[in-house]
Amino acid sequence: MDQDGFEQLYRKYYQSLCFFARKLLNDTHVAKELVQDVFLKSWQKKEGLENDPDRVRAFLYQSVKNASLNYLRGTTRRISLETQWASTQEEMDPDISNAIIEAEVYRDILHAIGRLPDECRKVIELSMSSSKTSEEIAELLGISASTVRNQKRRGLQLMRQFLNFQTFLVFLSMFKQHP
Repeated sequence: MDQDGFEQLYRKYYQSLCFFARKLLNDTHVAKELVQDVFLKSWQKKEGLENDPDRVRAFLYQSVKNASLNYLRGTTRRISLETQWASTQEEMDPDISNAIIEAEVYRDILHAIGRLPDECRKVIELSMSSSKTSEEIAELLGISASTVRNQKRRGLQLMRQFLNFQTFLVFLSMFKQHP
C-alpha cells in the first residue's frame, strides 16, 4: 500500500477506531494513543493492509481490540490481576461486537456530517461537541441566532436524507444530548 492509500485508510477509520477503543478502555487519551500505535505498526510492517476493504477493516478492529486487551492486562496487573481481569473478560466479550457496531455507526454519522454544506456543518458540529446554546454558537460564528436555528433545522433534514432510519435515530440521540 502506498502512502496516499494509507492516508486515506487512516482518515476513513481513525475516528471510528478511537471510538471503539474508548468503549473498551473508558479513556479517550489512551484510546487515541493505541489507535495511533496500531496505524504506525501497520505502516511499518505493511501487515494486514491488503486491498480487500473488509479484511483491512477487520484487521484494524482486531488490532485495536488486541492492543486494548494488552493495555488492560498491564493495568490490571498493577491493581489486582485475578479479580479485575476476570470481570473485564466476562463483561467485554459480548460487548466487543456491540462496540464495533457503535463505532461503525459513529463513522457513518461523521461521514454524513462531512457531506453537509459548510455553514450547516459548522453549526451541527458545534451543537454536538459542546453544550453551547444557539445564541452562543451565533456569537462564535458571527451570525444571528435565527440563522443558527435555521442551519440546525436544515442540517437535521439533510442528515435524515443521508442516513438510514436507525442510524438517524442514533444521531438524533447524540444531537439531543447537546441542545
